[in-house]
Amino acid sequence: MGFRTCYPMRMPAAVIPSRFTHLLTWLVVALAAALVVLWLRYGEPSFGDDRRIGNAVGVDFYEASGRRLNPGDTLVSGAVVGVAYRNEGVEGLSLLAFAIDSARTIHWLAPTKPRQQQEASVGLAPSAVERVLPQRPTLDELPAGPVTLVGLVTRTPVFIGRVEHLVAAERNPEGLRDRFPDSLVVAVSLDSAGPPGGAGTP
Repeated sequence: MGFRTCYPMRMPAAVIPSRFTHLLTWLVVALAAALVVLWLRYGEPSFGDDRRIGNAVGVDFYEASGRRLNPGDTLVSGAVVGVAYRNEGVEGLSLLAFAIDSARTIHWLAPTKPRQQQEASVGLAPSAVERVLPQRPTLDELPAGPVTLVGLVTRTPVFIGRVEHLVAAERNPEGLRDRFPDSLVVAVSLDSAGPPGGAGTP
């Protein structure tokens, strides 16, 4: 009479529940997609740190004579103001440049005298040497009093309407830095003597 040897049945290894597996896969795919979007839009995520722009980019303002405008200098109404920039290899940057007079009126420098609020900022091609923009606007009807020249450098184009729709307190350099945290804001505070032959700053 023969005997048969019996072995215990081997149970399958523990399997992670399928719902958890699907959720984990979805989360990984969503995170990867978000990183790809950030990379395509900004080149590399900056997480709100604008020091990289500040170290690589500079903005200056000049009179028609070629003299650079420095804080405390005086302008007269009708002065021609040019904008120059330096961009050491940062792709995709754009510039809005304007003056804010004592009446809180915006005078556009770049783009010059935009025809509609959907007009976008000026692209800044990489250049290790300073480049002067071709626009040479005239600051007409500039009243006497303080005037601030502002250069707003952003990683993506900005429509001028976003600046014109800001309240006066948001148009100053501090307000612009709060509104556009991932940007560079350059501001030069000047005085306006008003129209030629006027009484000057009170």
